[in-house]
Amino acid sequence: MDEEKFRALLVKLDDDMERAAHQYELLRSRLMKFFETRRCTRADELADETINRVIRRLSEGETIPAQSLSSYGYGVARNVLKEYHNHPERLTTSLDSLEAPHRTANPPVGGGLAAEPSLMEQRLDCLEPCLQELSEEDRKLIWLYYQGEAGAKIENRRELARQFGLNLNNLRIRVFRIRGRLERCVELCRKKLESG
Repeated sequence: MDEEKFRALLVKLDDDMERAAHQYELLRSRLMKFFETRRCTRADELADETINRVIRRLSEGETIPAQSLSSYGYGVARNVLKEYHNHPERLTTSLDSLEAPHRTANPPVGGGLAAEPSLMEQRLDCLEPCLQELSEEDRKLIWLYYQGEAGAKIENRRELARQFGLNLNNLRIRVFRIRGRLERCVELCRKKLESG
């Protein structure tokens, strides 16, 4: 989601940007609650995915009346929930999910599973150099943003916003941009590994 599309969603929520940011936070927290009550472990990511899809549809020209935006979001959330339950691995690959798997000194060789690294291993191999391309402040921010579990994670993000002198909305936008740069870098690196 780019900043222009995000602003379009905010304007859809309210003409006043301050009230719109508040409405966005309210919508996001309600979507998170929607996923949490349905036993989704990644409620914050699923809420973000839902909002991204709504923004994508708005940018594709779909007209959604402002008073219907919330119910429209819940409709999209129900589809995201179905996908999550049917194929949870297909939804967003977050930095949280790039935790290092336990590697063995001698990986098994056999059948069609020769010693070629898996997609996840390739991403992990690329993550460290991509993190090093970030400024120290961005690296610290992205690392701290994904620390903690559930309620602790939310409180951690409030404290992080305070430390960086941002409101929660601006913190999310900044992290979104950093994460986008990391994801692009990791994909480019992975493609180089595949072709090289």
